[in-house]
Amino acid sequence: MLDTLDQNIGKFQLVTKLRYDGEVTVYLAQDAETMGYVVLNTLPGRLLEDNAFMERFEEGMRAASSLFSPHIMPVLDYGVVDGVPFTVRPFFASGTLEHQIRINHRVPLEDAVNIVVQLADELDYAHEQGHIHFGVNPGVILRDDANQVYMSDFGVAKVVIDTVGLPLSLRPYTAPEVFLRLTCGHTVDIYSLGAILFEMLSGQHPVEGFSHVPLKQAHDNNAVPRLDQLGVDVPDAVQGIIDRALDKLPNMRYQSASQMAADLAASVYGEAAKEMFSTLLDKHLVQPPTGDGGFSRPRPVSTGSSSGKHSDLVRLYADALMIERTDPQRAVSMYRQVIDQEPQFSQGEVIERLHSLEQDLGLERIPDKIDEARRLREHGDWDLLELTAREVLSYDPDHREAADMLEEARVSLATGIHYRSATVATQTGDWPAFSLLARELYDNYPDYPDENELLVLHVDNGEFLREQRTIPAHDAKILAMAFTNEGDMLATGATDRMVKIWRFPEMELTNEIPNHSSWVCNTAFSPDGLLLLSASWDGQISLWERPTFEYYGMIAGLANQVRAIAFANHDDTMMATAAGYFLTIWTLPVGKRDKVLREPDRQPVTAMKFAPHDARLVTGINNGNVRVRDMSDPEGPIIKDVDVHGGPIYALDVSPDGTRSVTTSRKGTVKVIDLETGERISRMQGHKGPVRAVAFSPDGTMVATGGRDLTVRVWGVEDGRSLAVLKGHTEPVDSVALSPDGRYVVSSSTDGTVKLWALA
Repeated sequence: MLDTLDQNIGKFQLVTKLRYDGEVTVYLAQDAETMGYVVLNTLPGRLLEDNAFMERFEEGMRAASSLFSPHIMPVLDYGVVDGVPFTVRPFFASGTLEHQIRINHRVPLEDAVNIVVQLADELDYAHEQGHIHFGVNPGVILRDDANQVYMSDFGVAKVVIDTVGLPLSLRPYTAPEVFLRLTCGHTVDIYSLGAILFEMLSGQHPVEGFSHVPLKQAHDNNAVPRLDQLGVDVPDAVQGIIDRALDKLPNMRYQSASQMAADLAASVYGEAAKEMFSTLLDKHLVQPPTGDGGFSRPRPVSTGSSSGKHSDLVRLYADALMIERTDPQRAVSMYRQVIDQEPQFSQGEVIERLHSLEQDLGLERIPDKIDEARRLREHGDWDLLELTAREVLSYDPDHREAADMLEEARVSLATGIHYRSATVATQTGDWPAFSLLARELYDNYPDYPDENELLVLHVDNGEFLREQRTIPAHDAKILAMAFTNEGDMLATGATDRMVKIWRFPEMELTNEIPNHSSWVCNTAFSPDGLLLLSASWDGQISLWERPTFEYYGMIAGLANQVRAIAFANHDDTMMATAAGYFLTIWTLPVGKRDKVLREPDRQPVTAMKFAPHDARLVTGINNGNVRVRDMSDPEGPIIKDVDVHGGPIYALDVSPDGTRSVTTSRKGTVKVIDLETGERISRMQGHKGPVRAVAFSPDGTMVATGGRDLTVRVWGVEDGRSLAVLKGHTEPVDSVALSPDGRYVVSSSTDGTVKLWALA
C-alpha cells in the first residue's frame, strides 16, 4: 500500500512524497473530484514575502498554459492554499527520466539519442513561442512505456530562480550566465540538454558539488569530463557534441536544439540519419529571436544607480573582511549578499574567501551533520539524508560513512519511487507502465522487498500475477507435485507419506492416499490422465486409477530411492524410472520390467523427462551432463551427451516442442540448451544456492524455478532475463509448475504449503 500523508492542498489529497530538493517538494496526489492521480509541486511559502511573486507566478503559469504540444505537459491547476503556492501536472506512471537514470544507472546510447531528438523538437517549439524553460533537468522529463518523452513544469523554475535563487536540483544543469545573472537567451536550455545527455551516457553530472559556490565555479571554469575516461564507449563525435552544448559562451553553443539532435543522430547512425531530420531542421533552423523577444532573464536583486550600488557592495565587502575571524558565520552571510547582488563584481577574492569560510565552517559541522544523517537514516527520510550526506561530502569528499549513506539514500529513493509508481499503475490498470517499472526494478535490484507481491511479469504481454493464494496442503515437507495434461487435477506428495489429489484451480482436496511406507518423492500422471504414479524414498512405486484413485498395482524390483520417473508420450505402455546409475524401462499396465540401462560412466541419473512427441528420453546426470537416448531403439543408445553444468543437475524439463531442455544446478544457475546441437540458448543467474525445481511454460517462452533461497523465479527463455521474483515461502521450494492453460505458476515447499500465483 502507498503511504498516505493525510493532507490536502485544495481538492488534492497528498498520497506520498516523490522528491524534495530544498526548495520544491514534489508529491504524488489524488484529485478528490476525479479520483485521478496527479503530480503536485509545492513551492516555499516564503516566496509570498516577495510582493512581486504572485504577479510573476501568474505570468509564468499563463505562459506555460499557452504552449500547445502533445509532448509538453499542461499545467492542470495552480494557486496558493493556506500559504503554500502549488502547481499541478499530469501523473505518468512510468516516471521521469531522473528515475530511469537512477534505477538503470545509465541510458543506452540509442535510447539517449531518441530522447534528445524528442526533447529538441519541444524545446525549439517553445523557444519559437518566446519561452525559455530555465529548469530543464531529468526530473521534469516524463516518459511512457513506448519510449516517448514529455516536458513538464514550464514556468515553475523561472519563478523560483527569480525569487529565491537556484534550487539544488537545477544547479548541475544550469548555464553559467544564469549563475551570473546575466541576460539569458534560449541557449540556457540547450546547455541543460547537453548536461542531460552527458548524465544519460555516464550516470553522473558533468559538474559535481553541493553548495552554490563550487557548482558555480565548476560551470564557469571546469572542462567537461571525457566520456572515454569514465568508461563510456561512444563515438568520438558524441563528446564533441556535448562539449559544444556545454560551452561556457552562449554564442558558441548550438543555436537550436534540433541542430544538436541532428548531429547526435549522425554521429551514431551516420550522415544518412540527417535525412530524418530534414523536416525538423527546416522548421527550426531559423534565426532565433534577438533582444528580449519574449525571452526572460533572472530578476536583479537590488535597484538603484550602479555607482551607489557599487559603493554599498564595497562597504559590505569591507565589513565582512573585518569580522571574518570573530564571526565567520556572519561574514559568510555578508559575502553571499555581495555575490547575490552583483555576481560579475564579486569574482576572484570574494568567491575564494566565501568558499574558504564555508569549507572551514562545514568541517566544524561534520560531526553534527553525521549525527543528523544517522537519525534520518533510522527514520527512512531518504530525501533529507541524501541532501545531508551530500553536504558532508562537499566538505570532506573522503568521508566514508557519508558516502555509504548517500549511496543508500539514492538507491532507496530510486527503488521506492519505482515501487510506488508501479503500485499506482496497478491501481489504475496501466499494465504497460507497470511492466516497464517492474522490469527495471528487478533487473537492477532483484532482491527488492516486494511487500505487496506485485512485481511479477508475464513474458509475452507484460502483465503480472495479480493474485497469490497459499494452501496449507500437508503437515510435512512437500517433495513432489504433478498436473494432469488437462490441468484439472494436481497431485502432491510429502514426507508425511501421503499423496493428496486436488481439483484445480479451486485447490479443493478430493482424495488422500496414505499407504506409502516412506517419504513420497515423486508423482506423475500418465499422458492420458487415467493413472497416477507415486514413488517413495524406499523404492516403492504405486499406481492409482482415476477417477476414484483406487489402488491399481505396484511396480516392484527397486531397492532404493527413486530419483526420477517419467511416462513416455510416444508410447502409452512405456514408463522409465531412475535409481542410482540405472535406468529401468517398464511395460504398462502390468508393470513388467522391459530393460535396464546403465550409465556408461556409472554417474547417477538425477532427473529425466520424455520428449513430448517422440521416443527421446532426456536425462540429467550427476556430473552435470544432459544425455539424450533414443528409446525407439531396443538398446536405448545415447545420441547426445552435453556437458552443461560441470556439477550435479538437480532438476530438468523439456520444452513443449521438444527442441530444448532446461536444467538447474546446486550452484544456483539455470541453463537452456538446444537438444539438437547441444548449444546453450540462455543462462539464468539469480538464485542464492541450489535450484531444486524447474518447469517450462506451456508456450515455451519462459521457465519457472524454485530454490533453496525460498523464492520462485520466472525467466525469459530466449535471453535469460529475470521476469519476476516471487517471495512468500518460508522454507525451500522443491517443486514448481505452470498450469497447462498458462494461467498459474504453482509452487510447493518444505513448509507444507502450495502457492498459486495467478496470471492477470
